[in-house]
Amino acid sequence: MRIFFDDLLDGGEDTGPKLGRVTMAEEALIKRLLHSDPLWDFKRFAASRRNPLVPALKTSRPISASGGQTFVFSLKGWQSVGASQRYCVGQPAAAQKAGLTYHPNIRHPGGIGAFRFDESLPAGMREVSTFNGARLRVGGAAAFQAYIERDDAVEFSAGIESSVGNIHGETEFRKMFWDAVERREGGGKRIQHRVIAELPYEEAIGPEGRRDILSQLGAILDDMGLPWHGVVHLPEKQSDPRNYHLHLLFHDRPLLGWDSWDQPIFARMKNQKVRGQSFIKDLRTSYAKIVNKAFERSGVKRLWDPRTYLEMGIDKPPQQHLGSAVVGLERRGIVTARGKQAAEAEMAWRYREFEIERIRKRLAVAERLDRRIVTVRDNENKASTTAIRIAQARYLETVTRATKQYVTVLDWQHQQKWLHERHRVLRSRLELLLEDSECGTSARRYTRKLDRFYGRLFGNIGVATQYAQRRLDKDRKQVETAQHNWLVEVHLEKLIRANGAIERAVSEMAWKKSRETRTGKEYDTLLERQRSFLKKRVILRNRLPDGTAWDEVEREVNRGPKSWERMDVSWEEASEVVLGLRNIGRKLERLVRNMTKDEGAVDENPVIQARREKVQVLRAIRESGLTEDISRRIGGIVRRKLEIKRPR
Repeated sequence: MRIFFDDLLDGGEDTGPKLGRVTMAEEALIKRLLHSDPLWDFKRFAASRRNPLVPALKTSRPISASGGQTFVFSLKGWQSVGASQRYCVGQPAAAQKAGLTYHPNIRHPGGIGAFRFDESLPAGMREVSTFNGARLRVGGAAAFQAYIERDDAVEFSAGIESSVGNIHGETEFRKMFWDAVERREGGGKRIQHRVIAELPYEEAIGPEGRRDILSQLGAILDDMGLPWHGVVHLPEKQSDPRNYHLHLLFHDRPLLGWDSWDQPIFARMKNQKVRGQSFIKDLRTSYAKIVNKAFERSGVKRLWDPRTYLEMGIDKPPQQHLGSAVVGLERRGIVTARGKQAAEAEMAWRYREFEIERIRKRLAVAERLDRRIVTVRDNENKASTTAIRIAQARYLETVTRATKQYVTVLDWQHQQKWLHERHRVLRSRLELLLEDSECGTSARRYTRKLDRFYGRLFGNIGVATQYAQRRLDKDRKQVETAQHNWLVEVHLEKLIRANGAIERAVSEMAWKKSRETRTGKEYDTLLERQRSFLKKRVILRNRLPDGTAWDEVEREVNRGPKSWERMDVSWEEASEVVLGLRNIGRKLERLVRNMTKDEGAVDENPVIQARREKVQVLRAIRESGLTEDISRRIGGIVRRKLEIKRPR
């Protein structure tokens, strides 16, 4: 399960170089076979316990909902050795002569058991560092300064080395500084703080950007008055090509300067902020802000988040630190207990996330189906629009499934090609010894074993690859079918809308014509009534006394019947004529205004415009080759002639 299937559920790390271990076993195998006797090297390779079949121990970095991702940032302290903590190994006679005490449970790089000494190292003995106190070494601070500045490790660009700090400009003086710190602090005291942090690998940031990030991080220590020095390291040959990282060393006692004898002058008091509980968290947060600003300036779409998985809302247990010893064994292909636990925890989390995602997709499909049923049941007018959405959802679902299966097929094909190449190299080297009289028998025996072993692997991977390829072919056919149905629904919806637009345009034109007819009849009726009232007004004016204007009659009518005093004309007759002419005049004025407005708006015939749009839809259907499918759906409407008759 750990050999192949871990690659299928990796969240994005398979698309580029893998972080973590590379298969050093494969490199060592090919290198040994090409540069020395193949048969004996094959035996030595098997005896070295380097297993090329054990996969790389990979871990993933999940991304939070806000797009943030964790990063490597480690801060450790280095203590000076104390008098009661020094151990040595050597001749038992020399140890007995010096009166040293033997401790059988002390572990060191040479084995178990060592002698403890207090003052000077006795003759014939060699000082060792214990595993439990590996950070307690004499001169370890200065040695680590030289280690981070070793040749071919520091990034170098445009004639500038990515090595900055405020301790001193020369490497030897910086080593002298740490020796002075060790003498100044005494035994058992913390003398050096070491920061190891991941750096961006993007070309858009480049060496100058990484050096600027280191300088900004060191500026934080400058503000605190602390001596520091940092370098940017290149990725090692056997590691991931993205493994750019920085080393920064600092001391928590401020450096006041250097005296005339080239000795550092320290402050009396240490900076207590370094010992605070929030110092590491604040420094990590500041570093994330510095890197995120560099991402933003360079246009890199990444975001580093200094928070924990729990604070980021990621349901994943924290990863266990394996240590250099375990990582070294895993890189050689030797499975360790802690490495196995880390791999099992990673796989358990990946399978859990995969299962959650699968359940989430099933619920989403069920919700879409439920919405479709409700929409079709409650509103028949939206049936075509809902069909388009369902067809699109099915198309995207099939595309997603086919994409995942395609990645699976590529992974199996990669494994298959890798095994074939490895078998070819081993087989070609062993075949050179088949004709040798001394090694022929052994070579043939190893060749048969090799062929049987790889034959079983080829068979298993071949079956898995064929099964994955059949599933991929099936998924691709489903994608084509879903895409075809989606396009049919889209064109069908456009055609239905075009037909509806034509029907609305025809109805609108008929309504306009009927409205014009009604307006003309109404206008004639009003003119006829106006003429009748004008005749009545002439009759009434003849009955009025000479010199009486009609305006006086209109004012008296407006005052009401109670103030009417004329005897020659009754109030009813006068009010009927005055009010009738007034109302008819207003109606005629409003009617003429509307008629003038309609005449001023010269628009294109909506029926012609709607039919033109339908022609474009039918042409698009013919070009897409979906005429037959849509014709079956709507009863052959697409096969009708595309002739447009202008309305009379």
